Amino acid sequence: MRERWWKRPIVPLGLMVVVFFAISFASGAAAYYNTYPGGEMYDAGIIVQATASTAFGHHAPFYESADCLSKARCSFLIVHPAFVLYLVAPLYALAPSILTLFAVRSLIVAGAAVPLYWLTRQVTNSAGKGLLAAGLYLVWAPTLAGDVFSLHLESLLPLELFSLVALWQAGRYRWGLLVATLAFLTIEIAPIFVFLIALFFLVPYLAREIRRDLARHPSRDPSSIPFLARARSGLQRWVGGLRVAELRYTLVLGVASIVAYVLLSAFMNEWGAAIVGVAAPKVPPGLTGLFYNNASHPVFDLSILAQSSQNLPSAEYWLILYALVGFIPLLSPRTLVIAVPWIGWTFLENSAKFTTIGYQYNMIAAVPIFIGLAYGLREVRVPPRDSATPEGAPVPATVATPAPGRSTSARRNRRRWALAGWGTLLAIIVVFNVLLSPIDPVLPGLGVAAPAPFSSDYFYDPFPVAPGFTAVRSMASEIPHDASVVASKGLFPLVANLPRAVELVPDLRAGEVANLPFDMAAGPEYYLTDLGSLVPAGSYLGQNVSNPARYGILAFVGSTGDGPALLYEQGFTGAAEQFGPALAPLRGSYTPGHGLVAGPEGVIVRNTSSPSGRIVVNPAGSKAGAVWTGIDQFLPPGSYDLRLTVAVTWSNRTLGSNTTAVEVVLTGYSGTFLESSLDQSKFTSGAWTTVTLPFVVSSPVPSFEMEGLVASAKYTLAIGAATLSPA
Repeated sequence: MRERWWKRPIVPLGLMVVVFFAISFASGAAAYYNTYPGGEMYDAGIIVQATASTAFGHHAPFYESADCLSKARCSFLIVHPAFVLYLVAPLYALAPSILTLFAVRSLIVAGAAVPLYWLTRQVTNSAGKGLLAAGLYLVWAPTLAGDVFSLHLESLLPLELFSLVALWQAGRYRWGLLVATLAFLTIEIAPIFVFLIALFFLVPYLAREIRRDLARHPSRDPSSIPFLARARSGLQRWVGGLRVAELRYTLVLGVASIVAYVLLSAFMNEWGAAIVGVAAPKVPPGLTGLFYNNASHPVFDLSILAQSSQNLPSAEYWLILYALVGFIPLLSPRTLVIAVPWIGWTFLENSAKFTTIGYQYNMIAAVPIFIGLAYGLREVRVPPRDSATPEGAPVPATVATPAPGRSTSARRNRRRWALAGWGTLLAIIVVFNVLLSPIDPVLPGLGVAAPAPFSSDYFYDPFPVAPGFTAVRSMASEIPHDASVVASKGLFPLVANLPRAVELVPDLRAGEVANLPFDMAAGPEYYLTDLGSLVPAGSYLGQNVSNPARYGILAFVGSTGDGPALLYEQGFTGAAEQFGPALAPLRGSYTPGHGLVAGPEGVIVRNTSSPSGRIVVNPAGSKAGAVWTGIDQFLPPGSYDLRLTVAVTWSNRTLGSNTTAVEVVLTGYSGTFLESSLDQSKFTSGAWTTVTLPFVVSSPVPSFEMEGLVASAKYTLAIGAATLSPA
C-alpha cells in the first residue's frame, strides 16, 4: 500500500519552510518599513542600488555608490563577484522594492532546509533525522538574525553548499559541479569552502589508503622504503584510484575551486573593471594586488594573538553557535575539516563582526555547523523496537532466539531512556533557540539585554510602526526621478532606484573617484538625511549644504524612529513643507550643567543667589568672548521667546549706558539666524535681570544653539537660567 501523501516527510518540511519564510519576510519587512534600523541600511542600500542599476540599465552593471566612494570600486561585481544576482534582477524589475530582496532572501534561506533534509536522510537513512536537521536549521536563532535587513550574499551559501554536499553524497557529481559553479559566481569565499568540502570527501579515501599500506606491511618501517619507491607506489595507487568516479570528480572539484579563486580574484582586482565599464580600483602590484581586498580587515600577528581582547568573545561566539545545536556536529570529527579553517580565521581577524551573532557572517558559520549536524546525527543511535518474527517464518540457525522476559524488558527500558534523553536535549535546544530569536519578546520583556558576542541591537520589535516613516517615504517620493541626490545610509534605500543617487559615506569628497552619476563639485540637487547623519558643516558636502545661499530645507518630517528627517534642495529659499503630523514647538528650561555649558571664557560655579544655585560666569582676568553656550537641539518652525536670567557687573563709571555689554547669538546648521546686542542700560550692575528675545523661524533649524558673549573684559557676565517657549 502506497504511503499517504500527508504522511510523507516532504509535507512537514514544506510547512516548516513556508512558516520560516513568512516569519522572516514579515519581520524583515516590518523592521525596515516600520523602524529605522540605522547602520543596517548601509548594506541594504548597496544591494538595492546595485540591483536597480542592472535591472534598469543605470550608469553601469551593478553600479553602487557606497563602495565607489569609499573603496574606488564602482560596481558590486568588483567588490564581490555576485554574478548570481543577474537571476534576481528580472524579479526586481517586476517589483522594484527592497521588499523583493527581503522575499528572495527569505526563500533562499528557508530553501536551504530542503537539501539539508536530503543530505541528512542519505547519511542517516532516516527521514525523521532529516526533518530534525531541517527543523533545527530553521529554528536556529542566528538563521533569522543573520541577515534581516538586506540580501547579503552570505545568505546564499547554505542553500548552495548544502546542495553540493547532498549531491556529492548521492553520487550526482555533474550536478554537484554545476552547483559549485553557481557558488563560485556568488561570493569569493565560496571557492574556499568548496575546496574544504572536496577535502572532506577525500579524507575517507586517504584514510583507507593509509590503512591498506599498514595492513600490507604491518612490521615494516616506512622510513626503510626508498623515497622514490614510496612516491612511485603512491602515484600508481592514485592513478589507479582515478577509475573510481568519486575520487576523480572530487579531485576535479578541488582543482576547480583553486582555479575559480584565482580567476575571481583577478576579475575583481585586475581586469573586471574594464569589462564592467568603470574605473579600475587601485591595488598593489604583483601577487599582492591580485589577491587584494580593501574590504577586509587586518589579521592579528600570531605573536600577539594570545593577548587579543577578542579571544574570549570569539570563543563564546562559537560555543553558543554549537550549543544551539546541542554540540551534535562534534560527533562527526571529519566535518571539522570544513569548520576549523573558518573558526581559525575568525580568531585571527581583528574585526569583531565575524564573531558577532546578528550579522550576515552567521550564515557562513551555518555551513560547517549544519553539515556537521547531518553527519553527527548518524552517530545518534536509539535502540530499535522489538519486532516479532512473523508466524510461520523460519528462524535462521545462526541467530539465537532471544530469551523472553528480562532481556526484552531491558532493551525496551534502554530504548525509553535513550528516547527520553535525546527528546529532552532536543526540547532544550528548541527552547533556547526560540528564546534567543531576535524577534522573540520574552527576554527583552524581562529586561534582558544581549551581551557580547550578540550585536548591541540583536533584539528588536519589528511590528510597532515607527512614527513618521510613511511621511518620510512620501517626502522622498517628491524627488524627481532624474535628479541627483545624496542620501544618508538609513534613508538611501528610499532613493536607490533613482539613476543619479549616491549613498552618503563619511569620507565623501569631490574629484577623488570617477564614475559618479553627477558632478560632485557642483553638488547634488537634493540631500536627504536624518538628523543624526547630517554631514559636518566644515566637510566638503557640508560647507555647501550648510550655506543658505546654496541650499534650503525643502521639506522635513519632525518625528521618526531615528529623529527628524530633512530634505534639502539646491537653490531653494522658501518655507519648508512639513510631512506627517505637525511637530510641537520646542520648549524647555536650561541651567548651568543642565543644558548650559561654559564657553571658552566661562566657568561653572556655585551661587546661592542664582535661580538654579549655579551660574556660568567669566572669571576675573578673562577676555571678551563666549561665556556660555546651550542645548544643540532640533528647532521646529514657529514663533519663540527666549528668556535669559543674567547678571552683568561693572565697576568703571566711565562706561556709557549705550555701550554693548552682552551679545546673544542664535545659530543652527546653516549658520547664525539671530544676533542681538544688549546695552549696559538694560542692566543694573550686579542684579539679576530677565531679558526676553522674541524670534521667528519659518523652516526647521537643525542643531539649534544659543551662545552668550561678554562684549568687554570690563564686564562680568553671569547666567543662571534660560527658558525657551512658544510665543
